Amino acid sequence: MRKFLWLEYVENDNLLETAMKKKKKYTFTYVEKNMYDLRIQEYRNMLVLTKIEE
Repeated sequence: MRKFLWLEYVENDNLLETAMKKKKKYTFTYVEKNMYDLRIQEYRNMLVLTKIEE
């Protein structure tokens, strides 16, 4: 299991709801960004969702 951040426009975002309800498999595209994590008070790499494909 991976956790993604949804910070900006995601292409085909409507497929996310379908993927969760119907348990179908989709391809999720993401970029890795170095961002500040307030919880641990340091920078770390985070996965940012950019696209969902059937």
